Amino acid sequence: VVSSEHLSAYRNAATPSARQGIVQSISKAVLEALPRAGLSSTGDVYVRSSAVSEPLEDRGRYHSFLGSFHALETVLTQCLSALAKDPDLQSEDVHLVIQQAVNPVSAKGHLSNERRCYEEARDWLGEFEVPTTNKSPTFSVNLRKWRSQTGEYSEHQPLACNLEALVSKILRVPAWWAKKRNLRVHFEWVWDGKRIYLVQADQAKNLQGADPTVIPRTNGISTATYQPKCLASIQSAHADRYNKIRNVQTYLALQLPITNLYVLDDPIVLDAVRAGMPPSTLVEDLEALVPSSLVIRTDLATDDQTLRQLLPRTNEVRTVTAAIAFLQSTLEKLAADGVTPQVAFIFHNFIPAVSSAFAYAAPGQRKVLIEALWGLPEGLYYNAHDKIEVDTGLSHLGSESEAVMDRFKITVKPRFKRNYVAPDDAGNWIPKWVSEPWDWRPSIRKEQWIRQIAFASKRIAEKESRALSVMWFVEVPSWASTTPIFPWYHEPFDFGLISKSSPSRQKTPFDRSLTIRTKADVDALRHEASIGDSLVCQVRIQPKENELIRDKELLKSIGELTKAIGAVILLEGGTLSHAYYQLMQTQAIVEVAYPFDASEEKREFNKLVRDNIPQKIQLGGESVRFARLAGDQLLRVLREKLVEEAYEALDASDHNAIIDELADVEEVIEGILKQLKVKRRELTERQRGKKAKAGGFDQGFVLLETHNPSPTRPLEASDTLDLELGRPNASDSAAAEQAHYRAPSPLIARWSDRREHGSANERILNLVVSLMGDHWSAESPDINIDNSGRGILRATIHGQREGGNLKLEISVFSPSRQLRLFDD
Repeated sequence: VVSSEHLSAYRNAATPSARQGIVQSISKAVLEALPRAGLSSTGDVYVRSSAVSEPLEDRGRYHSFLGSFHALETVLTQCLSALAKDPDLQSEDVHLVIQQAVNPVSAKGHLSNERRCYEEARDWLGEFEVPTTNKSPTFSVNLRKWRSQTGEYSEHQPLACNLEALVSKILRVPAWWAKKRNLRVHFEWVWDGKRIYLVQADQAKNLQGADPTVIPRTNGISTATYQPKCLASIQSAHADRYNKIRNVQTYLALQLPITNLYVLDDPIVLDAVRAGMPPSTLVEDLEALVPSSLVIRTDLATDDQTLRQLLPRTNEVRTVTAAIAFLQSTLEKLAADGVTPQVAFIFHNFIPAVSSAFAYAAPGQRKVLIEALWGLPEGLYYNAHDKIEVDTGLSHLGSESEAVMDRFKITVKPRFKRNYVAPDDAGNWIPKWVSEPWDWRPSIRKEQWIRQIAFASKRIAEKESRALSVMWFVEVPSWASTTPIFPWYHEPFDFGLISKSSPSRQKTPFDRSLTIRTKADVDALRHEASIGDSLVCQVRIQPKENELIRDKELLKSIGELTKAIGAVILLEGGTLSHAYYQLMQTQAIVEVAYPFDASEEKREFNKLVRDNIPQKIQLGGESVRFARLAGDQLLRVLREKLVEEAYEALDASDHNAIIDELADVEEVIEGILKQLKVKRRELTERQRGKKAKAGGFDQGFVLLETHNPSPTRPLEASDTLDLELGRPNASDSAAAEQAHYRAPSPLIARWSDRREHGSANERILNLVVSLMGDHWSAESPDINIDNSGRGILRATIHGQREGGNLKLEISVFSPSRQLRLFDD
């Protein structure tokens, strides 16, 4: 460890030569100290920065550099220079850690029991970090007193491991170590093929935050005796022009609860407000509304959904001056942006609620999908949330009464919820942290409310005759409303959008990316786009600044910048929210961290399943169509199933998963034997016979090649390898040589052919590919498409195996050509 005093001296050095002297002094001291620390001065070294106080939330904030011990001064200079330039670290004491690099690395990854991974500290989430592919396999380590499964491994011994399949099993040792000390820890591990090294351990602190179920009491909803003077109560004429009012008319028609709403869209009054001369009647209306926390929303007389979304809206307004200022600034901004549709302001008193939700419902679909989170709906734009699926069992409700709700089947999937949006004491709507145990508790606390949301959302969708996303307030206190839940807003929603944003791989809490929390982070993303070769591959949006939450232009910028650098946006927020829709309009690739598992009402499988699966699906409320096979048809699909299960055993990433997949293989073998009317005893006997003749697979021999000499020359001892190595009378002239094994490439052979068909020519690319390979690529030869020699095409084929399926991507492109200085 290099003391933080050296960084302070480096920061304060007056000249480059002074800084160089500090680096040389550190390098000399480190090299002298290495033997005493039992470290070698050969190979590679990590120079890492570590703050005195570095909470787990700051992971990735500090700097780390890799280089050779022979270039230690260069690596030290890189790290110290980065720390000295970092404006966020100027006031922090930062040490340097000199660490021997572990090479070669066979695998690396994470192991964590943080609350974001699991609610119980005895449950751990592990990950193999595979940066070169879209796969980052995960595994679970579940510690129970009655089955530790650590076997002979001890926390006092090195973590010896010679199989990737055993990594998850051996990592139970540090997991048990942490559990016995009642710690939540994030480990980083590296495996070199022989041992697992724990290279970092960050202790998670107890999460501090707010209780989202506690709502600060305001002055309550304004009295029913209020009669507007300048503002207008909502009328059918307003509904004809403004979507937000049209929604309210739908709720009234369905006898759903609403709150008191008032409208201002008189152009004369609005011009007076913009000119700074609001009518006295408007001021009197505002004086009557602000004592109970006024909220002002904006709407436009347009059917353009993109234009209507995320229009300016206040937090809680508690003074007339603040209300007038909002009206003026909004009118000026809309005018500056060239917005031409008629503007309307909608006024209502603040509606407090414990949680909020977006519900997706569509005519003709049985299921209602719900996304829910503590606090205000804005929290659902970017934050992790609960997923709820309600199977109503009815494609159409029609005239069904609320009694049908008792038959709804509800599936709730609570997730770890770290952030939400809620008012502070001053009425500002700000991001907050959720305190334990509410971070894992379902945010809709009564099942009856879920049923009512599903029932009413389907009624709204059937009334509007289109698929909708419906916003709900949930658990509104009795002092603010006569009903605990009520709909607030809805708009058309195309669920097909989600299929365009399917994740390229499983998302885990360990994913690293550029995170947008402040406007400064947006500037950092803009810088990445300007350098032309950004290494950022993923962008997260988790705003800490309130003004960023509803900033439409900010979302547009993030989407366009992310697209420009070829990265993807990982959205933890709801797919039914406004933010998701706006991001999709930028044509950026938006991956959803928590998609709905079943986005389609109808799914086709056409695969053999276990005998009880159809009945289980039916008991779960879904309709099932199945076929029943026998004879040769059944034997064929059983053999195909054997291949499918074998692939799953090949792809299994940890010890328990491999055992589970082998159990499935055994079950399929049992099915094949039954169809062939063969007893297990006969199979076992044949297995023993083959083993007696050629041996088993215990010693791990891999046949690399054989050499059969030409009969025209004498046989030499090194020429052949007798395949029956254990035969007593093997020829003395045969030899067995042990060599180094290298895994073969999945691409076994590649060649091209050319055929002529009269006036047309055909170029053929032939590939021979192993079905065991995970991914491969091959490039075609140049293809001339004209006689000038300038029109050249080339094709590249990428193959990736996903289970028993082969995914092919074929790209045809024109390679760059050198400039011809002279033409013939």
